[in-house]
Amino acid sequence: MSEAVLIRPAGIPDVWECARLAVDAAKGAARGSLEEVARLCRGQRVVALVPGTAVTLHHVQVPARSASEIRMAVPFALEEQLAGKIEGLHFAIGPKAADGMVPVAVMNGDALRAFLKPLQEAGITPDAVLPEPLALPWTDGTRSVLIDHGNAIVRTAITGGFAIEAGLLPSVLQRFGDAQAPVRLWHDPESVSAAEVAKIAAEMGKPVEQQVLPPVLAAVFAQALHSQPCNIDLLQGEYRARKGGALQRFLPAIVLALAALLVHLGWSGWDLYALKRTTADLDRRSEELFRKAFPEVKRVVNMDAQADQALAALRSGSGAGDFLDLYAQAASVLQSTPGLEIDSIMFRDGQLSLAVRPGDKAAIGQIAERIAAASGVPTTVQDDTRIVMHGGAP
Repeated sequence: MSEAVLIRPAGIPDVWECARLAVDAAKGAARGSLEEVARLCRGQRVVALVPGTAVTLHHVQVPARSASEIRMAVPFALEEQLAGKIEGLHFAIGPKAADGMVPVAVMNGDALRAFLKPLQEAGITPDAVLPEPLALPWTDGTRSVLIDHGNAIVRTAITGGFAIEAGLLPSVLQRFGDAQAPVRLWHDPESVSAAEVAKIAAEMGKPVEQQVLPPVLAAVFAQALHSQPCNIDLLQGEYRARKGGALQRFLPAIVLALAALLVHLGWSGWDLYALKRTTADLDRRSEELFRKAFPEVKRVVNMDAQADQALAALRSGSGAGDFLDLYAQAASVLQSTPGLEIDSIMFRDGQLSLAVRPGDKAAIGQIAERIAAASGVPTTVQDDTRIVMHGGAP
């Protein structure tokens, strides 16, 4: 974690602290709003500290061996030690010791989500979230205490500690280990007076080494974590930190781009499907018109080529001119007749035959008379549905 930044709430509303995890953590340590701290953390790994008052640390004997079995057993093993129901609590499990004891950090799930939410809104995705007591400097056989804003943050072991009101510290600390174990005590002169610290130290009845905190308290935790990493990360289970470095930061944009691409492909696929259907419908209608125009063609293979061949045959035939002239003369009448459809066209021996619908003999007779009047060509009706223009022949 040497290339990381530690952040923690400063105990003052809307104020956060940050410091590099390094031997000289106090150098460059800063305090400000969460947005200001987020800018300082940009592009770096982030370790966030949860206030010790929000977490309780426990040790429990669990016979299970696998990580999944331990995770299932721990809540029930701790049920009697916890106030209230275990539902809604988050259990973060540390490495099992040689004696079978499992260190566990317990925090209310809603409280953890409430802690993470403003970080996420500020653009901070922590790589680890640690209980504040386990980030204090500590050596075996000693007790570490940090007094800040009326609270005492205490570390009693490599995975042990707690946070309480500073006034309760002397009586509570008597329960942990050797009563004469020395205590290293850090205090913030801005939040607790020297007299109060002296009184607390005297009441503990133990050798006390007092140290004044630097202006930014985060430096103490950052320097300690640099030399002695914490073994319990609260980001477990549903809160597990997603790895991926730069890729992870751009993941939302990548997902959005992929979603847009899928939508585009979907619309393009639908357009292609609709175009194919339209093309097929046009081909079908074109073939119907082709068969009406050239009923002698029994099998349509290449409609364009066959139409060209049929028209060429008409042009080269003796009646080509008659066909075009007769059809043009009839067309003006046919187009002006609403509801009229041509089923087929035939031209043979100078006669243009048009099969039309509807097959009403009287109506078709009237159309034939109009064509004859307009063209001056003898026109008759055959089979009640076919208008025949006789060209130059009577």
